[in-house]
Amino acid sequence: MEADAMLGWRPRKNFSFSYKHPRMKKNVEVFQDAEGYRTPHLANLRRGATPSPFILYFGETNLVGWELERDETLSAQLEDALRTSGRGMAVLPIAVRNYSLGQLFALYMSDFAQLQPAAVLYQ
Repeated sequence: MEADAMLGWRPRKNFSFSYKHPRMKKNVEVFQDAEGYRTPHLANLRRGATPSPFILYFGETNLVGWELERDETLSAQLEDALRTSGRGMAVLPIAVRNYSLGQLFALYMSDFAQLQPAAVLYQ
């Protein structure tokens, strides 16, 4: 985590680590992008290269999914289901461990509202 004057903290940028929950049998390699999130799409979206429409999926600890490989996370499963059904949309998980709903809303308003997602989900 990195200190943030408005939000208290943000996810650490360009960071990778091996995570093993005490109840899990395997280590999970976690990679966080240039903005600190576990999404392959955000950098492309910022450059205008992500197909429209797209979904922003906000959440906290459970959505971060450190206990899961990227393709096992809720956001990856939703994106796969949309693609399979012919509604291919990028799903961008914007999740921060231990954030409150207020922090997530402030994050959305400061960093993501201008991107005009087709939908915003909260878990």
